[in-house]
Amino acid sequence: MSRVTEEKSNLAFLEREGAFSRTPYQMERGFMALLEKGDTESISLLIDSGLLFASNAVGNLSANDVRQAQYTAVTFMTLATRVAIEAGMPELEAFSMSDEFILKIDVMSDADEIIFELSRMVLYLTKRIADCRKGKTRAVNRCISYISAHLHERLSLSELARYCGVSEGNLSRRFHSETGTTLKSYITKAKLEEATALMDTGGLSSAEAANMLGFSSQSYFIECYKREYGVTPGKYRHDVKRAR
Repeated sequence: MSRVTEEKSNLAFLEREGAFSRTPYQMERGFMALLEKGDTESISLLIDSGLLFASNAVGNLSANDVRQAQYTAVTFMTLATRVAIEAGMPELEAFSMSDEFILKIDVMSDADEIIFELSRMVLYLTKRIADCRKGKTRAVNRCISYISAHLHERLSLSELARYCGVSEGNLSRRFHSETGTTLKSYITKAKLEEATALMDTGGLSSAEAANMLGFSSQSYFIECYKREYGVTPGKYRHDVKRAR
């Protein structure tokens, strides 16, 4: 069987199995289902078919081709970003990528180029989702997603285990086995990365960042920050200001 024939056969199979449909809601659900699996092959087939980003996938939102492409791109990028975060992609990374993409297409004036850029980003996110899910059980993926979405709260093992539907001991063992780090270390590092972003782009002081991210005290935050990065958060902010 030739590659072209095989691709047409695979595409027909996806359509028969309901992986996508020509109604907006079913198209969205089919797209998200494939994205959640990190199924790059099927997503690539849908993109190549021209059906995924067709106007009937999101509706006719504008009589202007460029605006229609921009609205389509924002719609699909929003969905893809949400799925990526739920799969365990760091929230800051996902939202930063989405923001950069939207700013980029906002100044583009060719509809085909916008859809090409959207296709490239969706494929990249699908691969990132596949990487995030690789070797991890559903419980650990849910745990990572929950942590990413609740960094500004004080997270407890009991709360995470309850959300993931497993016992505390089970979650601790699985998490360490599948990520190579303890839950406590993972949460602390994720909070420190968020704190760095808040001090860097948000202009917050170290005390404000520590309080916003639920550290028990500023001194504990400083201790954790210095252990992770080799400098105090105050020194980091000072260096950033000097660099600007």
